[in-house]
Amino acid sequence: MSYDIRLKDPVTNETLEVQAHLLTGGTYAAEYDEATKTFYPKPITEAWLNITYNYSGYFGEAMKEVCGKSHGINEFNKLEASQCLPIISKMIDCIRGKYSDPVKPGSPDRIWRTRKETRAIYIDKDGKKIDGNEFLILSITKNSDKNKYTKEEFEVEINEGDTSNYWERTAANAISALCKLKALMQLRPDGIVEVG
Repeated sequence: MSYDIRLKDPVTNETLEVQAHLLTGGTYAAEYDEATKTFYPKPITEAWLNITYNYSGYFGEAMKEVCGKSHGINEFNKLEASQCLPIISKMIDCIRGKYSDPVKPGSPDRIWRTRKETRAIYIDKDGKKIDGNEFLILSITKNSDKNKYTKEEFEVEINEGDTSNYWERTAANAISALCKLKALMQLRPDGIVEVG
């Protein structure tokens, strides 16, 4: 699940074109390199960005703090991009302030906080392990027998500043997504935001 955000022409309602960009999110255009057998991001000119819902908690908290509204990025729907830009800047500051601490009083340098989180893996009768996301997908398919799996819980420590895994729910990942959204909106501040 994700936010699909487009900037639309206020007259035609078509997705606006911008200079080619590589603002990547949960879904993005890619090219395949036959020589290296790898995919790599492909520049696009569409005013579009996809952001995972994994950061929705951060967006909701920040939007509530900044604007008194609790629907996070969905609050941008149907607004002009220029109206969203100052809100995004305040959301970034809000998230950074809530999930990091100054190195010393008065210092602009900050240290990210950590939190503990319980995760689960699921093990089938043959010892094959799958994570919670795979288990969720299996459990909603018609031919799945989720009772064949044993659940094993473990605790992990999450650093709120970690951006090494796009899918990880961290403050820094949420801020990174907001920075990309802000950059896109700065390219076409006249666009009408569509959040799908």
